Formats: sequence, structure tokens, C-alpha cells
Amino acid sequence: MYESRVHPVAAVYTIGNPLIAQNMMQHDIRAGYTVPLRLMILEKANGTGTDVIYHLPSSVMALSSNLDLKVILQELDEKLENLVSNITAD
Repeated sequence: MYESRVHPVAAVYTIGNPLIAQNMMQHDIRAGYTVPLRLMILEKANGTGTDVIYHLPSSVMALSSNLDLKVILQELDEKLENLVSNITAD
């Protein structure tokens, strides 16, 4: 039986490739403000599993209309979504 807790179990992971970050910051130095990426794994309150919480890089790093940066961020979005899909697969 699930034992109720006051606070759910949570872990935060920082992930990333410094070479990708360097490439992004060459296009817009402000993209470095949210580097490295973070994932939070949070136990559901009812104990039936976990949630994975994250921000898509393109939603927090696209601070300009630089097309080269947007391409990099789109690729990074896809990599992150693939990672989350793989770790949450049954």
C-alpha cells in the first residue's frame, strides 16, 4: 500500500552538451542564461508514478529573431523531447 508523504520525492537533473551551448551563445550570448538544461522528476502526489517537468529550449532561449539560433534550438527541442520520451516509455 502507498504510504502518504507530506512532500513528494523530487530530483532535478542538469543536462547538456557544452559544445551546443557554445554554438548557441555565438548567435546570441543571452541564450546562456538558461544553460544547462534542467529536468525535474517529480513523484505524483497519489504515488502512481512520476511527472517529468522541463522547458523546451526554444521557449526560453530564443531571445532574438536569429534564424541560425532558432534552427539550433529546434534541434535541441527534438533531442530533449526524444530523451523524455525514451525515459518515460513503458
